[in-house]
Amino acid sequence: MENKKHIKVSDEDIQKIIDTNEAGTADLMTFYESAEASYVAAAAASAPEDSPQTAAYPTSTDSTPLT
Repeated sequence: MENKKHIKVSDEDIQKIIDTNEAGTADLMTFYESAEASYVAAAAASAPEDSPQTAAYPTSTDSTPLT
């Protein structure tokens, strides 16, 4: 570390780094939201519309177990 004492970082340098990181984060969030929307749309499209009863018991309270 002794040989790096001459390195100076200005407030402007730090602000550039912050701005770059914020822009990168915004790009990642945009990509993530797009991927999430595609996933949700694909999941909704592949879900069966009229799926058969798969539970051990139907949802009504006065029903008998499925056999």
